[in-house]
Amino acid sequence: MALNFPITSDGLIVDVLVNHEATVLIQLWQQGIQPIPTQGRAIIDTGSDISAVSLPILQQLGVPAVFQTMTQGIGGAFGVSLYGRA
Repeated sequence: MALNFPITSDGLIVDVLVNHEATVLIQLWQQGIQPIPTQGRAIIDTGSDISAVSLPILQQLGVPAVFQTMTQGIGGAFGVSLYGRA
């Protein structure tokens, strides 16, 4: 079976399901909780060494901000919040 994904001026676009990280999912499943993944669209950036998820998805999943740091983009350095479980 072949998979076809559109390549737009923004890049390679794919549909995704976003859920909690595996360690959190395992704990939730052990408590009988079955969290529903959030649907979204992703842009695959083959030149990046990190992954990013939009703030509304993180908020919907209840993922807390852990700390702030700086990152470098094409327009220069800017501050970002990193989310996850401490």
